[in-house]
Amino acid sequence: MNNPYDPHELASLLSEMTRQWRLRLNERLAPLNLSQPRWWIIRTLRDAGAGMVQKDIAAQMGVEGPSVARMIDRMEEDGWLERRTAEGDRRCKRVCLTEQTRNLISEIEAISLQLQHELTHDIPVSDIQQCMQTLSRILERARELQPGGQGDSSVQGDR
Repeated sequence: MNNPYDPHELASLLSEMTRQWRLRLNERLAPLNLSQPRWWIIRTLRDAGAGMVQKDIAAQMGVEGPSVARMIDRMEEDGWLERRTAEGDRRCKRVCLTEQTRNLISEIEAISLQLQHELTHDIPVSDIQQCMQTLSRILERARELQPGGQGDSSVQGDR
């Protein structure tokens, strides 16, 4: 196969870009005692509306259950989340956002969007859209190749 680009360079570039973006976001979220993985859990719960069980959060994020459980435990200790007994099944606990967290979501989102703007402001929107389409296709193919198609345990670090 004769590629017009180095496929190892593509993977390295994607990995390093993701790492740098995550590091910059973690730096900006640190004063709030947040990190990119914590923000991801908050966004997942915000989008779900009524809370979720831990295993569904893990599946949504594509990470192992024990990793999510540890993050949720710490986030609950820090007042970001709370576990509530599910209606109709007292054995089941739903993870929900606290009122404190709901009140901070717009501030957290503004931090994330500001970073995105700083990283992409001089790149034409059409280039960003094309990049997103291409990355989506690559991601879809990677998921198709994986047994079970559930993503992987790529979220690392809690704080």
